[in-house]
Amino acid sequence: FLVEVSFKVAGRLVVPVLARFTAPEPRTVVMHIIEGEGAGSVVETHATPLAPDEQGRPRTAVIEALVAASDRRGFAVARAAAPMLRPLMRASAGRLWRDDLAYAERRWDLRAQGRFPG
Repeated sequence: FLVEVSFKVAGRLVVPVLARFTAPEPRTVVMHIIEGEGAGSVVETHATPLAPDEQGRPRTAVIEALVAASDRRGFAVARAAAPMLRPLMRASAGRLWRDDLAYAERRWDLRAQGRFPG
């Protein structure tokens, strides 16, 4: 399906793109950036179930691969500034993962209590 996505860069600064999402395998989601900055770039995410934790809760390893390319000027500037941007990107990615994990845990708890349809 196609989705308009805005990537948060810093504060209220976002980069809007049009992305196509596919799920070629049961535990894989692929995002293709169709229009906007980084058009032609691909983000592939894989989820692999792991053994339960000490409390019996399910665990999952999530691996993300990114292939990014663009002829646009903004992308070239970002590539040149990459060494300075990496700490900001790591912090942003960490925040996104924490938010996603908290959401997934809330959903799991609601489903386990029978309060959220599977």
